[in-house]
Amino acid sequence: MPDAIGIASGEKTIHDIVADRYSFQNMNSMQSAYKMWLGIDIWKILRKRKKVGRRVVFLDEQIQNILTTRHGIVHRFTVDRELRKDGIEAILDSILVAIEMFVDYLENDHIGLPIRD
Repeated sequence: MPDAIGIASGEKTIHDIVADRYSFQNMNSMQSAYKMWLGIDIWKILRKRKKVGRRVVFLDEQIQNILTTRHGIVHRFTVDRELRKDGIEAILDSILVAIEMFVDYLENDHIGLPIRD
């Protein structure tokens, strides 16, 4: 009922409610939310071996590792003291590759409209 009142008063949107219901801290939660609300299969998009930097990795595993690392930093104040510049670059490269794959999917398979300029 509080959500319905929030929507009626304009204080909340459907997007706010959905975001409050799902955790995006692991790939399973992301899959559930994207599949249910947008019909997008995150596993199909990201469960592929891709070249990231000089390595070929399963992209979904890389993204899960990034989410796990972020969770440790935010909630347990843990920091990987072995992480160096090349590791940070690999994280950023993984994110860029994931974004490219997601945009490719949206442009070519899901909505068929150009997103990039």
